[in-house]
Amino acid sequence: MNYLRLLILIATVTIFVGCKKGFDYTTTNQPAVDNKEEEEEQIGEDLTQLMYKSIDGEWKLVEWRGERLTEDTYLHISFDSAEQRFEMRDNLGSMYEQTKSGNFNISRDEQDRYILWGDYDNGVGDWNDDYILTFDQERMTWERLESEEMMVFDKLTI
Repeated sequence: MNYLRLLILIATVTIFVGCKKGFDYTTTNQPAVDNKEEEEEQIGEDLTQLMYKSIDGEWKLVEWRGERLTEDTYLHISFDSAEQRFEMRDNLGSMYEQTKSGNFNISRDEQDRYILWGDYDNGVGDWNDDYILTFDQERMTWERLESEEMMVFDKLTI
């Protein structure tokens, strides 16, 4: 059960600011926007796509609930943003490796936070929690939406 809580605990989203294509930073005289709401919506969609690209790849859990994982405990999760699929391998709560897979999504909430959520294959159901997703270079943090519990992941390079 701990591994389910751990997976679900993995979400925190605050991203480096993305820029709208064609924005000219060399001058402060930008043309007036015809429809500010449409532009903000487009920027939000662009940032959501950037979040999907940022999560792509394989990640290793390094910290959970403020504690570093021991050397003999692991959780690796890989994301394929094109297919919106994940695969997780871990030995949390067991001496044997367990593999889980499923679908994931990233959405933007009313407070402009990026929320990671998903469901498991094989009829296991939805993740127990949704997570606020943030990135800091090669580090990803998931903050449980319902509490301040966090999971910190480092990106693995192949």
